[in-house]
Parts: sequence; C-alpha cells; structure tokens
Amino acid sequence: MRIIQEQPIKTRPTWDETFMSLAIQNSSRSSCWFIRSGSTFVQDNQVISSGYNGASSRYKDNCLEIGCAKEKRGLKYEESLNSGYCIGIHSEMNGIGHLNKMNPNKMTLYTTIFPCVTCAKNLEPYSIQRIVFKKKYLDDEFNYALEHLEKLGIQVDQLDLSLRRFWDIGVYRKWKKKDIWTDEEIENARKLIDCWEDIFKKTN
Repeated sequence: MRIIQEQPIKTRPTWDETFMSLAIQNSSRSSCWFIRSGSTFVQDNQVISSGYNGASSRYKDNCLEIGCAKEKRGLKYEESLNSGYCIGIHSEMNGIGHLNKMNPNKMTLYTTIFPCVTCAKNLEPYSIQRIVFKKKYLDDEFNYALEHLEKLGIQVDQLDLSLRRFWDIGVYRKWKKKDIWTDEEIENARKLIDCWEDIFKKTN
C-alpha cells in the first residue's frame, strides 16, 4: 500500500486530490447518523459514477428523518455492525448500482472510508485497478480487506486529504476573467484557510 502526500496549499490540485474531494463532497449526502462515506468511480480521469451511504431511494424515509433503524430495534451501533438490521447501503455499493447500466473497465475508486470486507468482495467482478481511500474504519477488517484486494492485484493508495487542503482546493487561485466566487467570498475563505494554517502549525 502506498501513501500519497497532498500538495502544498495554494497549488493546483492533482487528479487524486480532485477526485478525493468529490468523494468527500458525496459523503455529505449520507443519511446515516453514525458515519458518512462517499465514493467516486473514475475511468481515464472522467467520473463515471458516485455514491454515498444511506437508505435506498426506494425507502420512503431515511434514518436522519426517523432515527437509526438498528437503535429503534434496541441495538447499539457498535455492537451490531453486521447484524443485518441496518437499512443503509454502503457508498461503494450505491456507486456500483449506477455502473450496472454501463460496461466500464480499468477504473479507479476514490472513497472516503476504506471498503469493508463485504464491499471488497462485491467489487471483484468489476474492472477496478486501483483504490484510493482517505480513512480506514476498523483495523481488523481493514487488514483483511486490504489483503483480499492486493491478492486480486488491485493497487491500494491512501490520500488522507486534510480539511485545510480540501478548503484550499476550491479557492487556491483567482481566475482573471470570471470566477464562480465573489472577491469578498474568496477573501473571507482565504482568511479562514490562513487561520486554519496558523493553528495547524502551532499544534504540530
């Protein structure tokens, strides 16, 4: 497994940073109370699918609206991870649902949370050559899933994109002709990022 270093502040984002940023943004659609996860499927530097964790769109309600389905059964989240009572679908599986409409190959999967063992197995039939993740979840499950993926010949990389870099990517430079942000918005964002940078330097 390789570790990918993020680029310096105020620089153009790499493709890896760009697609990991999209995965992070996708995770904001999560309807789970306990953990949010987002995924982006990429082929030849083009996004071909995405997903986030949460209840299927076929459900009338989701856990954010009516409460955790497992807790409503009297189960604790940490003690019932594989109980089968969760109504949520993992972000990778949601993304794969969209891929079934196509026949892509040589894909890279960008995901905020490393795939669980079940997701790792379900990814097998698809032509995924590389997985880039932000954070791992449980150590034991991570090690087993990593071993499984590497046996399949899938390259695994970690890009733990920091919050300060994630913020910076959106406003790292000013476009000369027309920008999607106003000058005031960019200036305020830069002040926040600079403040965050000062705090980061003091704590490291």
